Amino acid sequence: MVSSVENDIAGRASGHGGRILELRGATKRFGGATALDNVDFDLMPGEILGLIGENGAGKSTLSKILSGVQRPDSGEMLLRGEIVRFRSAADAKAAGIGMIYQELTLMPALSVAENVFLGRQPRNAFGLVDWKRMRAEAKKQLADFGIDVDVTMPVKQLSLGNQR
Repeated sequence: MVSSVENDIAGRASGHGGRILELRGATKRFGGATALDNVDFDLMPGEILGLIGENGAGKSTLSKILSGVQRPDSGEMLLRGEIVRFRSAADAKAAGIGMIYQELTLMPALSVAENVFLGRQPRNAFGLVDWKRMRAEAKKQLADFGIDVDVTMPVKQLSLGNQR
């Protein structure tokens, strides 16, 4: 989740119109091709947005800029009214921004819980993966989306619909 209720309230009072995330005048070129041309984007508390457009319209490029995978050639991004410049997807994730891409990027041999926490598994005091906590948190996170699956099951055993 990008913002908590407290942050949403603080955002409304801070003078940036309650916007959680803003992109202003973003342009991105790849060689001679312009993928984004002076794009503005706003995300308000509680909004869920989908990007729709033809192939080559810049949907993936916009998503990658917002999630720190790519940087715009020009323009700025603001998170809760503060200018941010993510160097990586890990930076964006640490700031509370994640992205769900259209393409499946699952590790079929790993469990559902391992896929949910891939690269950020909870650790115990000894630095080892806290399997019990990981499974419990994965189950809770999926339940929040109305998904009821066995989080110990390898992803390859799930139907394609459940994998999505």
